[in-house]
Amino acid sequence: MLKILLKKQLKEVGAFLYYDAKKGKRRNTKNIVGYSLILLFLFLSVASVFYMVADWIGKPMFLVHLDWLFWVMMGLISIALGVFGSVFNTYTTVYLAKDNEMLLSMPIKKNQLLLARLFGVYVMGLFYTALVYIPAMIVAWIYGGFSIQLLVSELIMLFVLSFIVLSLSALLGWGVAVISVHLRNKSFVTVIASLIFIAAYYYVYFKAAGMIKTLIANADKVARSVKSKGFIIYHMGMAITGNVCSILIQIAFVSVVTLVVYLLLWKSFTKILTMKKGEKRVAVKEITALQKSVDQALLRKEALRFTKSANYMLNCGLGSIMIVLAGIAILVKGDQIELVMKKWLVSDGTLTALAIAAVCMLATMNDMTAPSISMEGKNLWIAQSIPVSGWQVLKAKLKLHVYITLPPVLFCGCCVGYVMKMNLTNWVEMLAMASLFVLFTATNGLVIGLKMPNLNWTNEIVALKQSFGVFLALFGNWILLVGIGAAGYSLRYQMSVETYMLLVFVVIVIACKVMLSWLKKKGSKEFERL
Repeated sequence: MLKILLKKQLKEVGAFLYYDAKKGKRRNTKNIVGYSLILLFLFLSVASVFYMVADWIGKPMFLVHLDWLFWVMMGLISIALGVFGSVFNTYTTVYLAKDNEMLLSMPIKKNQLLLARLFGVYVMGLFYTALVYIPAMIVAWIYGGFSIQLLVSELIMLFVLSFIVLSLSALLGWGVAVISVHLRNKSFVTVIASLIFIAAYYYVYFKAAGMIKTLIANADKVARSVKSKGFIIYHMGMAITGNVCSILIQIAFVSVVTLVVYLLLWKSFTKILTMKKGEKRVAVKEITALQKSVDQALLRKEALRFTKSANYMLNCGLGSIMIVLAGIAILVKGDQIELVMKKWLVSDGTLTALAIAAVCMLATMNDMTAPSISMEGKNLWIAQSIPVSGWQVLKAKLKLHVYITLPPVLFCGCCVGYVMKMNLTNWVEMLAMASLFVLFTATNGLVIGLKMPNLNWTNEIVALKQSFGVFLALFGNWILLVGIGAAGYSLRYQMSVETYMLLVFVVIVIACKVMLSWLKKKGSKEFERL
């Protein structure tokens, strides 16, 4: 039975590759290969960024024979990305899957169901961990040499680190679940609780990162004391370099941590699933409802769906909070940023281009439109049956993304402009470009979501994070920004920065206009046919 459950969970994770939710049937071999190649391309594009990071860190480390310290740093980065990528899966995948009660009513052991649910979280965590870890392996081979023993130890530790990611993600999901069963307004409380857990985790993580920076700056002085001050972290680095004793220490440590977390989840699993979560009696009261326009009513419907789902808010709207925090951090660190700008002697045009790129990159952290079609799920017929056009429904989804994302982006843009002491013209250029990019990401995400919907999910996290359309929208925007920057750098002698930015602005305006026109005409009809 466990084998069947694991196979089912693995199919749910990778369903977008072989199942066409739009047509309700399996994809043919040609489409599966095509989607796999696109996924591989995106994986390589993101991994190349971490390769550059690993190369920057690794070159000086290997020169002074501190290869273990290189792996400590890259290991921590791998764990951080793995937790970030899978942390929001746990609560939904383990506790909120729609078929939980059905499976519990069958002759299936509780521990088998729990293991299968955690397996789905593990696969996602392993994928994100590998995005950092595999490029680091290549850098280590370049500067430190290659051997079969080294390869074996690196692969062993990849799976060891992935279990650390699983344990941290599972612990966070358990904490949120315990809190949510005792509270009524679960969505916002879950979001707040998740933010607290994340803040606590990254506080500890950045403390560790600070310790590593101290080690780099004072490597000769503190090398002898590293074993006692950072025993587990030190042996993590040594294990990846091939030290057998360190590998055994890491395996033992991670096994104990994983077992403790599993027992914690197992003990409360059924209780949390079957408990009536925060239900209360509601007194019937007569109220006066204000009449709203069709567009207002549809926007309210989208806003309610967004705010009623903690997973929707955490996975797709958390960027708004992060963008505001980024703006505040820029204000706090303004003096340091100004010193860097003076050191680089950056021109006004280049300064504006860098500011635009930074703010636009932050804007990509929100992706409400990409999963919005899939989130309709089996209730799609409701949106199709009400007396409104498909374009009105799609327009409400666009508005929600813009209304939630644009104000934080403009705030952050103002902070950047103030710190960098831009003139009024450059300030307006930056805010206009950032606003346009918010519209572009919203429109682009909706087009992709309409073309690649998944309406047959049993767990909403599948629609929110494990959909190929969401993956394509998120990483595609990152790749687009990197491509725009690379093209601008290659054309720096052919045209001025100002001319290039104007050209990019015009191209994005045209792209937005084309996509909006398609959504209004063909896209609305396609929505009505889903």
